[in-house]
Amino acid sequence: MFAIDAEALALIARAAEGSVRDALSLLDQAIAYGAGAAIGIDSVRMMLGVADRTRVIDLFEEVMKGDIAAALVNLKDQIHQGRTLATCSSSLPNSCISSRA
Repeated sequence: MFAIDAEALALIARAAEGSVRDALSLLDQAIAYGAGAAIGIDSVRMMLGVADRTRVIDLFEEVMKGDIAAALVNLKDQIHQGRTLATCSSSLPNSCISSRA
């Protein structure tokens, strides 16, 4: 038996892109990655290598304000947490859309 956060489960579903087989595989990976602990959104983000949406929106806002120093610190922190520059930059367009809604 295992416990999983609803947000973590939703992230796994999005990452599976409609494939039940992929979703089950990702869920198995999350269970193994969690080593018996409750599975949370942060551990699934780390497992998938995806950026934290809040941090990406902050990055977008910092860039739009022209606060390049804060944006670089934000980006450096995300990279130190295991995200790649490609992951962070590919998340920016979605943040632009969602921050306008």
